[in-house]
Amino acid sequence: KALLANPEIVVLSKIDALGGEDARVAEVCSLFEGEGIEPLTISAVTGEGVDALVAEMWRHVSRERGARAHVRQSLEDAWQ
Repeated sequence: KALLANPEIVVLSKIDALGGEDARVAEVCSLFEGEGIEPLTISAVTGEGVDALVAEMWRHVSRERGARAHVRQSLEDAWQ
């Protein structure tokens, strides 16, 4: 259960293997979007989507750091 509570980033990789079949990528993405999930698509071979993935990962890390800083400050305030 704890794992399910963690933030997640859904990534569809190897989109280059579809040979430019944008309709197929859109079809697979729509399966997730029906669940309220917007998957990212990447290709390590071409680099497509990698920058967007790194940016999304950074947003998650920054959000977590901000939350931890808030808790740390609250604890420090409580001790003073």
